[in-house]
This record gives sequence, structure tokens and C-alpha cells, in this order.
Amino acid sequence: MDYKLGFQTLKTALVSANPQHLAELATLMDRFDKNERAERLFGSSENTRNERAQIVFALNELALQHCGVSFNDLCQGVQPKPVAQPEAKPKPTTPTSTLRPEPGWVTFKLQLARQAGLEFEVRALETPMGEPRTSGRLPVDTTDLVAVLKVLEKSGYTPDDFTSAQTEALQRVGLVRDGRLVADHLKRIGKGLYDALFPGHVGVAFQMAFNQARLNRATIFLQLRFDHDAVDLARYPWELVHDGQRHLVSAGAVEMARYITYGEAALTLPVKPPAQMLFVESRPRDLTTLPQENERLAVWNALQSLTSAGKLIPERLETPTYDALLDRIGGADYHLIHFDGHGIFARRCSQCRTMNYSHLTVCLSCQTPLDDVPPFGYLAFEDNSGAADFVSTEDMENLLLNSQVRLMFLSACQTGIVRGESLFGGLGPGLIRSGVPAVVAMQFSVPVIATINFAESFYTALARGETVSRAVAQGRRRLFRGNTWFIPTLYLRSQDDEGHLFAE
Repeated sequence: MDYKLGFQTLKTALVSANPQHLAELATLMDRFDKNERAERLFGSSENTRNERAQIVFALNELALQHCGVSFNDLCQGVQPKPVAQPEAKPKPTTPTSTLRPEPGWVTFKLQLARQAGLEFEVRALETPMGEPRTSGRLPVDTTDLVAVLKVLEKSGYTPDDFTSAQTEALQRVGLVRDGRLVADHLKRIGKGLYDALFPGHVGVAFQMAFNQARLNRATIFLQLRFDHDAVDLARYPWELVHDGQRHLVSAGAVEMARYITYGEAALTLPVKPPAQMLFVESRPRDLTTLPQENERLAVWNALQSLTSAGKLIPERLETPTYDALLDRIGGADYHLIHFDGHGIFARRCSQCRTMNYSHLTVCLSCQTPLDDVPPFGYLAFEDNSGAADFVSTEDMENLLLNSQVRLMFLSACQTGIVRGESLFGGLGPGLIRSGVPAVVAMQFSVPVIATINFAESFYTALARGETVSRAVAQGRRRLFRGNTWFIPTLYLRSQDDEGHLFAE
């Protein structure tokens, strides 16, 4: 951007304005020059990026007030527009109360694309500061990432559960010291992700957006866009981003959604009441026992206001088999499906049908090679005898293709994981491809109490009319003290990008 042009245009527009505004511009220009000199002498730093963001934010406010366009627009040659100045009003003689502004959104969209080695392109598609693009650098390579993800999956570190190579990797990236996991490991992981996601001008734009959101008591809606084959990028737990002060996603300062770019149209999300919801509670007798009814009752209670008002019709799938779900989907237009049960991401042996970890190349049970077996996400339904019937991503896609389902809530472990050659092998992305605009999934194993608390808060927010992304943010807040708030992942691909489920 041509900052010199922007300053000159803004200065010309302010000649006939209040001298105070000219003085304000002079101060901002002086701060801008000093900041640029500091960057030339000592390089870009968090302090200089923050200072630039604050200056540009103030310049944008000044330009919008007097030129009708932002300072960023002026720097790109956009001509000022006539601005109607409000008539001066006498100052009130008595104090007046100020209404707190409605919390809003500041949209920030990033397209991530892999380059060579650890380098990847970060392209801003929608920010308050135009569309900057730059190269970022991933904080750990794919080998070290396996160890990091294993720590998050197991919610800790026990030496016997990790190979010597994985332990060395964790020591190398500073997560394990003296045989123990460092206390601030989530912060360390998150800071590395923040630095990778917001380098250079993209970081300046984000800091400006963050400051703007803070001043207006708004929330940043951060959309991360991945091509369907960008598996190496989507594997990183971006929900952990930490700016050095706080985890941005945990407290709702940032609402994060993942968007998959591929050659099909995004579908509509809103539903006209009454919406129909189907709750699937699967409890196979040969898998780890889960509590009965607890999550369903919590969800039913959270949605009581919508049910009483006739805006939602909740139902339960009495027989939690795949065939029963297939029959029910074929006979009614369900808009919400909640699956409560077990999930896994694995390679399934074609010979003995054993589930193997996705990184294994030989079946642990019968030694059959697995090199040609793609990893998939699976949901554990029940078969006719009550035993586990593992239903793959492909089967779920086939089930939901062209259905009316707008939101799928997968309260099951590992349903947000992606591996292999395509994101669509994972359950969350796979259901997006089937035409479901919003999918809430879990990218790691998650404690039962966490899923119940998250689901209750999520649906309570939806019942208030919040967007899906804001409902996810509300659910995360309930999980902060247990350090599980980053596990839920939102895949959102709708025409309006706003995430409003219920139409007005």
C-alpha cells in the first residue's frame, strides 16, 4: 500500500476540518515514521507490529469520519466520498447514560496453502486492512507434530507411552523437561501456532482487527480455509493459538471455524421453524461403557425453550443402528443430528476387520499390509446384537448426501481428526462434502463430562439465537478449567458464513 498517498489525501481532506484533527493526524504520522525507522534498524517485532496496528486503526477511524472511506482505501488510490457532517449539538447540562453497543463481529478470513518444507502461504481474503499475503513457517515438522498431537490426545505425558524418538522430539520443541511435561505446554504450542498463522503484514492486520474488536466489544470471526488436500496444514491444532497474553479461542475473543475449499457450491444453513432434531445414543456392549441418558437429558434441557415455543421437535433414535438411521433419514426431513457415542480414526484391515492406528502400515492382528488402506473416521453404531458396528466416513457421506441436515454434532472421540491424502477421510470434513453446512466434531479423545458440559452450553446458546460459531465459543468456556476447550472443532461451509441456524 502507498502510505504516502494515503497521508497526503487524508491531510488534504482535513485542511478545512477542526485544527484538532490536523494535530491528531500530525501525531499519527510522526508515530508511523518512528515505527518504520525502528523496523528498519531492528527488524519487525511484536511491539512494532502492535504499534503499527494501533496507528492504522486510528487512521482508519479518522479517514472514515472525514473521507467516507478507510485509510487503507486511500492508500490504494480510492477517492474520498462526500461525508455529511452532523450538526453541532449543545452539550447536555446533566449527565446522560450511554448504552453499551451490541457485541458484533470482525471477520478475518485466511487461506492456508502449503509450500516447500515448513513454509506455507498465508493469504488474507477478508480483513479490516485489505488482503495482505505472506509466507508463514510451521512451528514443528510433521515428525515432531506426531509427538505433540500424542500429548494432546493422551492429555499428558508418561514416558512409557512414548517412543524414545517421540520423547526426544518433545524435548527438542521444549514441551518435556527433566522427564516431565512442562506446565505451560498448551501455551507454548499455541504461541508457536500464533507466530506461524500471523506473520508479517497478516499479523499487523490481525492485531488491528483485534484492537478494533476490543474497542467495540466485538468478537473476531476467524475462518481458516484449507484446500481439500492440505492435510498437513489442517492437522495442526490451530484452536490453541496463543498471542503471548492469552489463548484467543478459549475465552471467545476469537471464534474459529474451519472452511474447506473445493469445487462445489456452499449450501444454505438457516432452518425455518419448526426444526426437527434426531438424537442418536449408541452404546455397543463390547466397547468402553458410557453413561446412559446423561448427555441427551442435558441437551433436551438446554433446548427446552425452543421445544416449548414449537420451534424445535426433538426425537430419539430408539434403535441406534445404521440401518435404523438410514430408514429414519429417508422418511423425514431432519435438520439436526446429534451422535453421542464412540468414534475412532483408523485403518481398517480388509482381512480381519481390525481397527489399526492410522500411522500403522501392517495390521497388528493378522499382519496384513495396510499401505493401500486409506485411514477414515468411524462412528460406533450398534449392530442387531448390540455389538459395535463401525460406520466409516464414506458410509456417513452416502447416508446424508442431499439430506436436509444442516448441523451434525459428533459427540465422539477423534471425529475431527484428518490424515491421509484428503481431508475428506475425516468425519467432520467428510460430512461437509455430503452437504451438511455445519459440523461440530472432536479432534482428540475427550472426557465424558466435558462432552456433556460442552453440549449443554452449545445448545443453550443456540436456543438463545446465537450463531453456531458463537455457540461453540460458549461451550469452550465451560471446558477451560479442564484444559479440554480446544478439542471441539467447527467445520462451517455455508453461503452466508454467519452461522445462523434458525431463520428469523
